[in-house]
Amino acid sequence: MNAKKDRATIHDVAKKAGVSPATASRVLSGSDYPVSENARKRILSAAESLQYRPNLLGQMLKSSTSRDIGVILPNISNPFYSELVLGAETAAKQKGFGLLLCNTLRSELREYEYLENLCQKQVGGVILSSVASDIAPIKKLADTYRLRVVGLDQSIPEITHAKVDFHIRKGVMDAIRYLYENGHRRIALLSSPPRIFFRKEVRKGYEEGLQACGLPYREDYELFSATERELSGGEIYEFENGKLCADKLLALDPRPTAVICINDITASGLIQRLGERNVSVPDELSVIGIDNSFFARMVSPPLTSIEQSPFEAGFLVAAALIDAITENRAFTGRIDVEPRLVIRNSVKPIRTL
Repeated sequence: MNAKKDRATIHDVAKKAGVSPATASRVLSGSDYPVSENARKRILSAAESLQYRPNLLGQMLKSSTSRDIGVILPNISNPFYSELVLGAETAAKQKGFGLLLCNTLRSELREYEYLENLCQKQVGGVILSSVASDIAPIKKLADTYRLRVVGLDQSIPEITHAKVDFHIRKGVMDAIRYLYENGHRRIALLSSPPRIFFRKEVRKGYEEGLQACGLPYREDYELFSATERELSGGEIYEFENGKLCADKLLALDPRPTAVICINDITASGLIQRLGERNVSVPDELSVIGIDNSFFARMVSPPLTSIEQSPFEAGFLVAAALIDAITENRAFTGRIDVEPRLVIRNSVKPIRTL
């Protein structure tokens, strides 16, 4: 028999359950239209026995909304974002949705173009990690299309209706406390330019952590790269930035005994360059990363890092966003993901200096 011809329709389900096609459709689409519990059970049982699969294209045409959500990120080469996307994709698949991934490569123009494209595709919502300095064009798009926008560790009231908060400021303060308790008094911060919300929060956590431990703040211990751009030839910006900032760090006098890096890739670049300069980690410099990505386990020594649970965050935000879309309601509020310090071998206790 022809498999395509034999595919069960909503009419087949309705006939087997003894209800109208409209009633069967309401139950299987998750509508809150009142249906008796007995009828609901018969419809679900019939759909399962017939292996019924909804016509998603037909649903999209009727509702004028696709069964997709968008995810706009600065760079998927960062394993933090890769794991977050995997979590979001897992949730979307479980709920019968697709995921459209947009990689801006830190370009404000690309971010706008991707968002415009997703709006034209009539996606139900977008998870956004924005690099935009001017949010006015983005706001206009979101307002025009009445788009649900969720910010990743960003609170942009003009465009984001909900937020995933990783509480990274607290995570960095915990890392400073850990270093302090292990005898470190000269602690540096190594980062990309602090122009986006996440990095600003890391910087605040660093400065507040020093203050909480009674340590003096030194401007020269905050090492920021001057520019931020994608590199050609497959090189990863964050990794190269770690190597570049290593040279600046080694020129400091007195030299820090510990450093917190903006992410694990940057920490990996730092450790590689330190090895080239015959500086031992952690014997001569202790290093802490952020993300607890697979890089943290691959470098030598294994890297102490601030865990942000990106898979969990991606799963939770995608699931909540899709629920809001299917229930035709706004998605507001905040999803909290608590950081934790994963201790490995890149920090060495020292005597108080």
